[in-house]
Amino acid sequence: MGHDDQTAETSLAYIAYVEAWAFCSSPAEVRLKHDASTGEIKGTIAVVAMTRIALGDPEFEEAFPEYVHAKS
Repeated sequence: MGHDDQTAETSLAYIAYVEAWAFCSSPAEVRLKHDASTGEIKGTIAVVAMTRIALGDPEFEEAFPEYVHAKS
């Protein structure tokens, strides 16, 4: 395994960690991380926020009004 492969695996592990963290954290904490993030991490957090909104979480709906379109 080359250096690039290790970096990719670490990145995937970190993305998985952020996704799990976002599912278990408060909307306010997730909002702060979302606003401080860029790229894939921000996108991952956005997907979690939209999923929580689609599942009917009103606190996430309030914290992420830009993703209310995900509401079922």
